[in-house]
Amino acid sequence: MAVPPGPGEGGTTGTGSGFGFRRRTVAGLEAEGEISVGTVIHGLAIDRAVNIGPVLSARLRAVGVETLEQLKRQGALEVWQLIAAQTPPEECVHTLLALEGAIRATRWTAIDQGERNRLVAAAGLEA
Repeated sequence: MAVPPGPGEGGTTGTGSGFGFRRRTVAGLEAEGEISVGTVIHGLAIDRAVNIGPVLSARLRAVGVETLEQLKRQGALEVWQLIAAQTPPEECVHTLLALEGAIRATRWTAIDQGERNRLVAAAGLEA
């Protein structure tokens, strides 16, 4: 049974393996006073970072990235390359930009287009 979203949580729900769960969004965390966009959080579990859903979280953990701090230390491009080496046909521009947005504590769509283009070019991808 899925748990209905709370105020400002964006409605992301799921059923997992029979147990109800709720994926908390940045808006939900902000509404609860836990974080604000741009907040620097050390030791934050990677699945609680902005732009990081269950699939990307699992891929990050598979390459040894458990916290937002680890992602910041390694950088979006390096971590993306590690993930892409494991799941090459599935990795794309959006994954790379999601990682960069997580580091910046902002949605990837809010990253300046010029900065996005430079990051995408550095990865050898097409936007």
